Amino acid sequence: MPTHPPSPTFGPGPAPAPDPKPAPGPGPTTSPSTSPSTSPSPSDGSNSGGGVNWKTKGCVSEARNQGQCGSCWAFATAAAIESAYCIKNGNKMTQLSEQQITSCDTSNNGCNGGYPNKAIEWAKSNGGVCSLESYAYTGQGQCKSDCKKVDFQIKGAQSVTGASGLEQALQKQPVIVTVAAGNNAWKQYSSGVLSSCDTTAQDHAVLVYGYTNDAWLVKNSWGATWGEQGSLRMKRSSEGTGTCGILTTMVYPEL
Repeated sequence: MPTHPPSPTFGPGPAPAPDPKPAPGPGPTTSPSTSPSTSPSPSDGSNSGGGVNWKTKGCVSEARNQGQCGSCWAFATAAAIESAYCIKNGNKMTQLSEQQITSCDTSNNGCNGGYPNKAIEWAKSNGGVCSLESYAYTGQGQCKSDCKKVDFQIKGAQSVTGASGLEQALQKQPVIVTVAAGNNAWKQYSSGVLSSCDTTAQDHAVLVYGYTNDAWLVKNSWGATWGEQGSLRMKRSSEGTGTCGILTTMVYPEL
C-alpha cells in the first residue's frame, strides 16, 4: 500500500502530519464511536434558521479526486478561487487547474503538502490560474506553461476567526478550512451529519461552501463517489475549534 501523502498546513510551523488516504468510495458502516449522526438535516440552506449554499447557486464545482498525491491544499485553493470568480461573474463557473497549482507553485511542496494561503498568493502573483480543461490533473509532473490562463485579479488571502466569522464569510463566498480527517469518522463517512472525530491533528484542507441550521456544508477532494456526492455535512458548533477542528484555520481568496 502506498504511503499516505503529507497534508496541507496554512503557515510556517511543524512538519505536516500524514494526510489521510483518499477513500475510493463510500466506506463500510462506521462503529458507534465514529459513526456520523444520520438525523434529518436539510442540505440546501432552506431551513427555518436560514442558511447559505453556494452549490445550489451554481458556484461550487463537482468534487474531484486528488488521488494519492498530498495536494488537497491545491484542490481547496482551486475550489475557493473557482467559487469566488463564479460569484463575481454572475454565477458563471470556470473550473481551474489543481495540477498547475500543485506543480507550479514553488512556495509549496506539491504532493508533499502545502499552504493554501501561500497558494492564493501564488495565484495572485501569477495573474490567474489555468483552466482545468487546458491543464488536467495527473497527480504528478513538472510545471508546464502552455495552458490557457483564466485571468483575474486576486487581492490576497483573508483569514477568518471563529464560528461567527465563518458564518459571515460564507455569506460572501466559500472558505478553505483545515480539519482532522485521518480517522475512521472521515474515512468511513457516507451520509448524515458528522458530529465528532477521534483525532485532532489538522491534516486535510477542504472547502466549506455553506451552512444549514445545524451543519457546515463541506466539499472534499476524494471524488464524487465519496460521502454525499463528494461532500459532507459537519455539525455546527461554536465551542473551541469546532467539529474535527473545522474552526482552527480558515482563509479565503479575496477577488
